[in-house]
Amino acid sequence: MPCPVCGKVYCDHTPGERGQTQEEMLKDMMNGDKELPREKSKGKKISKEKLKSEVANFEVVVDYNKSLAEMVKAGGYHWVSEGIIKKYFPIQGVGLQKTELALVHLNRKVKTKEIRKFTESKNLIVPKGIEHLLALGATYPEIQEEFPVVVLCDFLGPNYGDSVYPYLYINTSRMRALFLDRFADDHLWDASCRFLAVRK
Repeated sequence: MPCPVCGKVYCDHTPGERGQTQEEMLKDMMNGDKELPREKSKGKKISKEKLKSEVANFEVVVDYNKSLAEMVKAGGYHWVSEGIIKKYFPIQGVGLQKTELALVHLNRKVKTKEIRKFTESKNLIVPKGIEHLLALGATYPEIQEEFPVVVLCDFLGPNYGDSVYPYLYINTSRMRALFLDRFADDHLWDASCRFLAVRK
């Protein structure tokens, strides 16, 4: 729904600034809106065989000249959670940065701490922010049509006791989504999930 402060469908006002209660804030932070202005993301083709690897590498260029809203728009998503705003996910970087990303896949149900431990053992870094996930979604839009892609990054929004992580996925209507959700620390991730990391 449009923001009552500025009237835009997608903006950087927090739910609190929209005059919502804590319960409404949490609900809207996780929800999205199908009416987002979007540009179709052409992206690069991917090898499905490559995606089966335990660690699959992808090169992207993160454009720090763009705002968070512009990075989101470049992905051409049908659905974006309203909690994905610059106050909760500040963009920190300068210029164009070529980066090698890795998608970690253990091919079984795993807990967050297992993923973090495995990532570290492979000399990989879990991104602190959301920008690498957005660069991946814009550069390789087909990836999320195959499986969810999660980034275990920092979330600077309200603390409700659980961890909050953004992820890319496609719903049953084949709509590409950039979602934000709460997960308990002992949450068991589905075997289909891939976890985003950055090569040192």
